[in-house]
Formats: sequence, structure tokens, C-alpha cells
Amino acid sequence: MSGALETQLYDVGGTKISCTTVGAGPTVVMIHGGGPGASSLSNFRQNISALADRYRLLLVDLPGYGQSGPAALGEDETMFGYYARCVRELLDTAGAGLVDMIGNSLGGSTCFRFALDYPERVRRLVLMGPGGVAMPVFAPGAKMAATMGAVASRLSEEPSAENMRAFLATMVFDDRAISGAVIAERLKDMERQTGHSPLVKTWRAARGSRIDFDRRDFEIWTRCEEVAQPTLFLWGRDDQINPLDGALYPLQHMPNAELHSFSRCGHWAQVEHTAEFDLVVLEFLERADPVAR
Repeated sequence: MSGALETQLYDVGGTKISCTTVGAGPTVVMIHGGGPGASSLSNFRQNISALADRYRLLLVDLPGYGQSGPAALGEDETMFGYYARCVRELLDTAGAGLVDMIGNSLGGSTCFRFALDYPERVRRLVLMGPGGVAMPVFAPGAKMAATMGAVASRLSEEPSAENMRAFLATMVFDDRAISGAVIAERLKDMERQTGHSPLVKTWRAARGSRIDFDRRDFEIWTRCEEVAQPTLFLWGRDDQINPLDGALYPLQHMPNAELHSFSRCGHWAQVEHTAEFDLVVLEFLERADPVAR
């Protein structure tokens, strides 16, 4: 791995945002998912050594997560729009221009919205089960809109190793991929994060298994035609959160999209299939840019 991890807090988006930098080369922004206790280090730690040999990685903790401060949305600002704005202000402050982006779940949704709002700043996108972009065809009653609410709400109200393991088990095909260290790390981060993330607040307000998502965010699939950057969707065949069929609509309607699916894999391809994930991502990022026609 090229260099050591360096973490810095930036004053952007009306709050402090934590960003860990490592490696050298073209800039790749990596953004975590939205579960309680999430951070970009906890999501992508196992991928850093392979990617940092060739790229400068910026592992961003969105407001309400990791070491970042609480979210501070503007009046009538949507979650994805706010997070995209925060990332743009962070990149401006950090002196990063054109970037590639890798986003997991909520992070993928943020990257997609970033590409919509600031298309001149994005070269390529790697999106993993992005909520709102995914539009399930065969599984509209997916866990994101059903039992996920109950599991996440229980964890938010009663942070414990048992409840964290139950939540993380929904992310993977085989829960043996969940280590005690990951559980402990996420519980520790939850001490700072509880109530500071718009998504976690939504989960905590869930009644039974019902989650009331903001349509302005979670129907962002209606704008797929507007994202022309080369985009690689990475999807676990056995994803319970955003099922694989959710990739079909954006795959058909985004001008330069492709899909790689991992078998025996849930919502966390980067964890359950680390080596293959790294190879597929590196191959995609290192291709020559397409010639405009």
C-alpha cells in the first residue's frame, strides 16, 4: 500500500466532515453505506491495499457517520442532494478536480446524485446497490422497504452486539463474514452518530416494517438517462436490501452502464468477494475513456 492513512476534518456543508486519504495517483472518492455505525473505513478497509497502490483514495464519512459531525440539511433540501453538495464542497477544499467515485448503497446514491449535479467533476462511477437508483422489477417488497425498518430501528434504540450482528446479517450472504472487530467498530461509531443521520432518523421513526422514504431521493431512478459517465454496477446475486433485479432499469436507461454480479453474495460485495471486487474495479477504472460520438 502506498503511504499511511491520514484523516482530516473539513468544515463544509454546515458541519465537519471526516476524510481519510491514502495512496497516490488519480483521485478516487469512496463513500460508505447508510446503516447505523457505518463509515468508509469500516466499509472499504479490506480494499484499500489493492486500490491505494494506483490511486489516491479519499474515504469520506458523510455527515452523521464515522467521525463527521451531524447532518445540517438546508430548508427543503433532500438527503442525497445535501450529501452530494457536501462532497463537492469537500473536494473543492481538498483541491480535488475530476474524480472517479465508488459508492456502497447510500454512498452509491450520493455518487449518482453528485454525477447529476456536478457532471463535469466525475469521470467514472462504481455503484453498489444504490438506493433510489435501483428500481426492483420482481421484488418490490425488498428488505429495504420491509423488515429492514424493524431491524435498523431496534438497533438504533438498543445498540448492542446482538442487535448489530442481526442488522449486519441482512447485508451478507454468509454472516461468518461479520467479524467481532467490525461489530465493535460500528458500535463505537454509533455512540457519536445516533440521531445525526437523516437515514437513521428515518429508520428510528419507522413503524413496524414501514419506512417512509422521501420520494425525491428514492425515485431518483427517473433520471437515469441524465448520467452519461461510464458506470459499473456491482451487485450481489443474493442481495436482500436492494435485490439484483433493481439493476435492470438503470442498466437499460443509463447510456454507458454495465453490470457485474457476484454469486453467493449479499449487499457487501467488497467484503464477501474482496479479491474479485478489487480486480473488477481496477480493470474498469483503468480502461481508456470512451471516444465521444
